[in-house]
Amino acid sequence: MYLMLRLVVLALGLAVTSCQAVADIEAYEPDPLPKSCVLPKWVPGTGAGRVRLAHVFPSTENVDICVRPSGAASYGRPTFRGSGLDKGTICGKGLAYAEVTAPFKVPTGQLDFKIIPTGKTCSAPALAEKTGVEVGTDVAATLVYAGPAEGPATLLSMLETTTGTAQNRQTRLVNAISGSSLVWGVGNGTTLPTNLGSAFLNAPLGFGQLPTAAMVNVGFRVIENGYVEFAPLPLGYGAAIAVPGEPKPKMLIVGTLEGAGFFTLYAIGGTADFPARGLYCRDQEDDGQYQKCVRTEVEAFKLDVFNAGLYGAFAVIENLRAKTVINDLAARGAVSDLLCASEVARHDEIEMPAEQKAWTQEALIKAAKDVPGGFQYFAQGAADVDTPATEPANQQDEVPDPTMDPPRPIDPPGRAACDASADQSAVAKVYQCLIDNCNTEPGKDSGVTAGGVKCYSDKCGPIALAALLFGNQYENQCFNCIVLNGISYIPWSTVKTRCATDTRRPYGWAGGTTSLLLSKYKLTEVEQYVIPSSAFRRVALYAKMEYEPGKDIDVYCVHAPPLLGALMPYTGGYGNGNVGAAGWEEENILGIQKVIGWIQRKSRDRPAIIMGDWSGSATARDKDGQVITGMDGRPMIGNVNPTGVVAMQQSFFEAITDDMRQQCNFSIPNAVCKPQCTRCPKKDLIDPGRLGNPYNTIEDPIWNLRVYLKDPWFTNPTQAVEIFYNELDRVAFPEATEFGLAGPLADSFGFRVSVRRPQ
Repeated sequence: MYLMLRLVVLALGLAVTSCQAVADIEAYEPDPLPKSCVLPKWVPGTGAGRVRLAHVFPSTENVDICVRPSGAASYGRPTFRGSGLDKGTICGKGLAYAEVTAPFKVPTGQLDFKIIPTGKTCSAPALAEKTGVEVGTDVAATLVYAGPAEGPATLLSMLETTTGTAQNRQTRLVNAISGSSLVWGVGNGTTLPTNLGSAFLNAPLGFGQLPTAAMVNVGFRVIENGYVEFAPLPLGYGAAIAVPGEPKPKMLIVGTLEGAGFFTLYAIGGTADFPARGLYCRDQEDDGQYQKCVRTEVEAFKLDVFNAGLYGAFAVIENLRAKTVINDLAARGAVSDLLCASEVARHDEIEMPAEQKAWTQEALIKAAKDVPGGFQYFAQGAADVDTPATEPANQQDEVPDPTMDPPRPIDPPGRAACDASADQSAVAKVYQCLIDNCNTEPGKDSGVTAGGVKCYSDKCGPIALAALLFGNQYENQCFNCIVLNGISYIPWSTVKTRCATDTRRPYGWAGGTTSLLLSKYKLTEVEQYVIPSSAFRRVALYAKMEYEPGKDIDVYCVHAPPLLGALMPYTGGYGNGNVGAAGWEEENILGIQKVIGWIQRKSRDRPAIIMGDWSGSATARDKDGQVITGMDGRPMIGNVNPTGVVAMQQSFFEAITDDMRQQCNFSIPNAVCKPQCTRCPKKDLIDPGRLGNPYNTIEDPIWNLRVYLKDPWFTNPTQAVEIFYNELDRVAFPEATEFGLAGPLADSFGFRVSVRRPQ
């Protein structure tokens, strides 16, 4: 019995080997297969043929390919699976959507090809099949797995023209968007949205159709196999959906090419889950098992959120950064569609030193409009110390009232902050110290703050300010009034008068708003929501953004109330009964909750983009709910008053990529976890993978800049997420500082999200 079984096994082995030899597709050892991955290699002059496979069928299913001489009884073994056992490569995982293989060896003559799911044998039902393909010894054949998402898939075949060296650019368009008719040509711009500038062909290309010589417009020519020849200019090449009677339709895909050579442009996708885009491939260049290809960008809103850090004497070396901040934010319009900027605290109409007039929101708006193709529209808030909150009720659904009894921190205080209720000798001592030591005109109350709050702390902290900071509620209110006006560069004489006589709540920068929304597209119906806050005015900005004629979407730019911790005592009416850091936290949470309700009412049945600085952070967790830590054991993203951020996550769809929803952990070698902090502590040398910002001393990295979507228009419209303005030498200082001669733009890095536009 054993001998009989052995003979059967040997016979089967011979049969398989014989079948493989007939097909001439084995470029691998007989079983056991090598643990590496080596596709059957084509060698010039051997008489073998070569093909490549492009997977552009809109599906998440990876595939393998089977090859046989036409009419042979068996396909043998799948090509990729038969090339090795490495599951981290094409051998184990197959060919994914929008990937193209390098050419691999096949026999010459008429061949049959069969596409199967990865992991299956060649006896599996075909996903697509094509028979009788003629393959020669010199020219590679391209097989294109394509079709409509609902099926059935098909397998297109075409020959390449890759012999010799191209002096010009020789490119073919393969229309793999089923049911479409595409006009191929040059766009007016190199990025979407743009319109067709000039067409290469006098007729559109249908699914799988290649250009012919009779189709080219004047100035172009078709060489063999559908390649169109044109000069290697740095233009935007792509395709538009053919529209009867429309000579300049909107481009569906567009991208740039570099240098001369042979190229294939696949027009792929066209569904909600697989957006239309181009796949530009260099026909003579490979990268291991794959052809060198680049995906063009889909039509997306490029959304930027940035905390500019221009909020007065609290801000780190504000005077050395401000000019670069304004210029860089204005220039951002060349690459972005929307910018939600926070902590641009100055407005033209408020009192400030003359040189600071160049740092206002109005200066930024003007500079942005001067950038060609940049931000031409804006939404801006308007408020002062008299502006009431849109919804002023606190957590107890009461509007803070100065007549409340018993006395407690209330909003407004109902009395001048530094009146006789505060220790006047302590107040006088504070003024004397600040005017003598932290003043542009030492000893004179006509000067303004110099040296920032670092001077306040170093020169006057223990000997003067501590008496008010750690005093009773009246001293606390006086402390806040002096500091909020002082850091706003109000002359010390004016600070004295205001804090001694003005019964209104003091705000930094005279209650001016700190948020600004800049847009490439027209903004209409602009409205502000004034958030309940006690130290700096915070608003949410709303507008309808018209991104195409007849198409608009709601957009928001939000700056949540600040978390001031121990920097300032809490003296407002929104602390839910708390003082100190807990009061600021409660105010932040209440403000975000109120903004959520306003957005839901305002946009109601309309989709919306919600950008903002939420002044807090919720830690990043992996798919098992565990906090993601760095190699140093510290959280990649820390918890800082996370309730507000969590409320946003529960109310709206966070605009992050799918891989950010399935976080990794560092048990995987070389794992890279997203997201990255936007407000990062100083560089931690224990964990070189972290970003570090020298301006900060916070213990854990936080992610305070975020984007959300109300009623997302696709399953996940988010295409990409990135950090910007994270260069640590972006600003060159004219003088040496504690940070050296250069530093980053601000104490937060920028956060960018690319979101597919609604169709």
